Amino acid sequence: MPYRPDWEQARERLVAWWDGEDLGRPVINLVVPSGRDVTYPTPPDTFEQRFLDIDYKIALAEANWESAEYLAEGYPFVYADLGPATTSAFLGCDLIFHENTSWQTTCLDSWDDWVPGFDPNNKWWRTTLEMTEALAIAGREKWVTTPGFGEDAFDVMSHLRGPERLCYDLVDCPDRLVEFRDWFLDLCPRLYDEQWAITQRHGVDGSSAWLQVWGPGKTCALQCDFACLVSKREFDEKIGPGVAAMARMLDNVIYHWDGPGALQDMRYLLAIPEIRVIQWVPGAGNGAQTAWPNLLRHIAGYGKALQLYVSPEELLRLIEFIPPRLIYASMWMPSREEGEAFLREVEARCRQPRTYDLPTPDDAYVGEDWYPLQRPI
Repeated sequence: MPYRPDWEQARERLVAWWDGEDLGRPVINLVVPSGRDVTYPTPPDTFEQRFLDIDYKIALAEANWESAEYLAEGYPFVYADLGPATTSAFLGCDLIFHENTSWQTTCLDSWDDWVPGFDPNNKWWRTTLEMTEALAIAGREKWVTTPGFGEDAFDVMSHLRGPERLCYDLVDCPDRLVEFRDWFLDLCPRLYDEQWAITQRHGVDGSSAWLQVWGPGKTCALQCDFACLVSKREFDEKIGPGVAAMARMLDNVIYHWDGPGALQDMRYLLAIPEIRVIQWVPGAGNGAQTAWPNLLRHIAGYGKALQLYVSPEELLRLIEFIPPRLIYASMWMPSREEGEAFLREVEARCRQPRTYDLPTPDDAYVGEDWYPLQRPI
């Protein structure tokens, strides 16, 4: 990779980490400015074209990676999607584009109108495949082009129906939702594998979740944001089995766990063996990821690694109570010199002997000092 000349060495460390080896420090996706004079492309006139103009996306990717350098396990990647969570667009929803994101319109008025089926000529699906191929060709040996994938069936249904109506559907027609879930799970391998085949045909090495976590083989971040709106029983009976089934389709799985409303699902999620890494996202107003040390320790106690966006100071605190081998830290520093000095400091601190008395899966999680749970998990 011209933007990461020593990629082979970083790749070997990442493969070893996924294989359970201890690198002697956390995995660190560290980005610093390159200092090069970079000209960014002029954005298209409309928000839609900013997402759909392939030439612009390629030029933007080139500029982004030219402006950066990557240390430790950092690397350049491009996520081949039309915005976050667009699988429902392949099933009939339309997309509305904003400056930095896209939204889905609902398209299913009643479950009586739903007929199982997928149109391979759907315009958004065809556009996604074309974009995946163009990015993979342009990025050959420059960056990792990765398929857009990861939404649970219930997140897709919440786009098709709207989250409020889907909550009513859980009471009014739960069997129809389970029917859709199982149909969607049959469709998922096709959606991923068609994109994966394109990237592999053009020589892409492994894949990367949208969280910028590279792994050999099929690496993906799964999620179900709708889980925050349902009871623990509904999650255990209807959502969780779908998440576990999707995890079994992949080689390396991260779970994007979003918000305190989803804490009730902790034991189910952390017991899924194929989920190797957890990204805990507290949500707006709930502090930084590192403001939840008790939760992070419980996650580590299940043997799961943690993907965290941290400052240098936060990472140095983390390694005091989380084993470094269970940390995947993503961070930015203002210069290569500072980044290299920080890596030396992390390695030195990780050589100091420590004992990590982590909770076991049998221990209850009671919350944080500032966020106690009403009912321990």
